[in-house]
Amino acid sequence: MKIFKYIPTFSEKTAVALGFFDGLHIAHQKVISLAVNSGYLPVVFTFSTGINCPESKKDMLLLNDNDTKYNLIKKLGAKVLVEPSFADIKNISAEDFVNEYLVKKLNAKVLICGENFSFGRQALGNAELLEKLSAKNNVQTLIVNSLKDGSEPISSSKIRRALLDADLKIVKNMLGYDYFWNRVVVEGNKNGRKIGYPTINQKFPLDSIIPKRGVYVSKVNVNEAEYMGVTNIGVRPSVSLVSRPIAETYIINYCGSELYGQCVKVSILKYVRGEKKFDSLQQLKSAIKEDLNFAKNYKYTKN
Repeated sequence: MKIFKYIPTFSEKTAVALGFFDGLHIAHQKVISLAVNSGYLPVVFTFSTGINCPESKKDMLLLNDNDTKYNLIKKLGAKVLVEPSFADIKNISAEDFVNEYLVKKLNAKVLICGENFSFGRQALGNAELLEKLSAKNNVQTLIVNSLKDGSEPISSSKIRRALLDADLKIVKNMLGYDYFWNRVVVEGNKNGRKIGYPTINQKFPLDSIIPKRGVYVSKVNVNEAEYMGVTNIGVRPSVSLVSRPIAETYIINYCGSELYGQCVKVSILKYVRGEKKFDSLQQLKSAIKEDLNFAKNYKYTKN
């Protein structure tokens, strides 16, 4: 998949999926799949944020880092990702965005978006306007209605709330996959190995959602091998207190080399208990042993 940080010009006809695509939940997947199956070059058009971002996304904590987002989009079959900075496109009128950029530069023949899609200066454009403007250019617009999990419309904001509540069933239903991160393993204080349970430490980026603090059954992918694990998300109140929560994962039956500096994928499957402060290392060790027994007996199902 080719990634452009600006809006390129294509001679090949394209189908363009439009959206921010945080989390790549099943409604996002449908939007992108329509582009992939259109018969045209499938392009995903999104934008990056930073100091400048839409009002609707200010203070929003992201579900995916960039690499995870790109990999998920690539896996869905997109051949091109166009991701200019929001600062570069925020002052473009809705009309110019469609006429000059989507139609003329991207050579779009099909546009796909969700029913709540907004675009253009001050987000004045919506799905209905997109359809009208594209029709004037003989471009087809496909609008994907909101999908539901039961009676609840699927959205990234609902997934974020469910992660903060550790309701992983809702998270998986809306995403279509177990929530995961794929981040570099960093060095810690090695307290785990002192009590016989060495862990890998992974930090959460400042703009990332941090799931509810506590202990989870997890799945860990290391060098194409899959292991069960126990992950604690928290500030380590019993040993070496930290100011910002980190993820510490004990990988069950892993006997390989140290993983410092490597990216390791950790998926959280089941919330076990909240974070606790123990009065002694022996109490902590006993609690970890119970958590491991729970994880070893946990019946994981992919569906």
